[in-house]
Amino acid sequence: FEALERTGVTTKWRLQPNKSPLPDSVKAQALRMAGLNWCWLPFALLFASPILQLRFVRETPAQWWWSFPAQIVASFVVDDVWFYAYHRYLHEHPKLYILYHKPHHVFTAPCAWTSHAVHPVEMLLQSIGTMAGPLLFAFSLPQLWIWMALRQLQGVLDHIGIDCPFDPLHYIPGVGGTVFHDDHHRVFTKNYASCFSVIDDLFGTRYHPEESELERVRGEKAAAASVLGLGSVE
Repeated sequence: FEALERTGVTTKWRLQPNKSPLPDSVKAQALRMAGLNWCWLPFALLFASPILQLRFVRETPAQWWWSFPAQIVASFVVDDVWFYAYHRYLHEHPKLYILYHKPHHVFTAPCAWTSHAVHPVEMLLQSIGTMAGPLLFAFSLPQLWIWMALRQLQGVLDHIGIDCPFDPLHYIPGVGGTVFHDDHHRVFTKNYASCFSVIDDLFGTRYHPEESELERVRGEKAAAASVLGLGSVE
């Protein structure tokens, strides 16, 4: 995605053209944050490998491909319910937000590098949801790696900052995709889910641009009425 951006191929699809491509200094900051996670994660994986080998067997069950797609979808649901819960909690508690989540929101116009540019504590929180599905459905080790690859791909696609017509998530009902998460980075207090926009619909936290514009107009009218002493104006 970095190469495509530098060649200008994705210019026409940029979601925030006035803010992207990001300055090199901002990308460098994202790379430093992501690099920190890439440094400690291999050691954590090495430390956890004996446990993983005990819990996730190498042998994949016979005819596993019949149930595995449904288990992948279910794992995304389990992961995203957890993601929504902890993500919204961090946003609604100022001290926790400043400590652990604000570093990620420095990037108001995401790019692929920012997908891993999170505080290590938030990375650990994400890992809980990521591992919940495989544990629940007793994945084999090969199934676990397939799931991890798909989950990483989805997380990166959330942050690429372009409305690419070739993104398969565009065509799945109830799935937010890149535009959905890009809006979260712009407005902060909406679109808390990572994958399934329907979760935000259920809890009333979905961002609707037309409603936001209406609220802005009403706010301007109320401010004007207050200055003129006219009271409430609809």
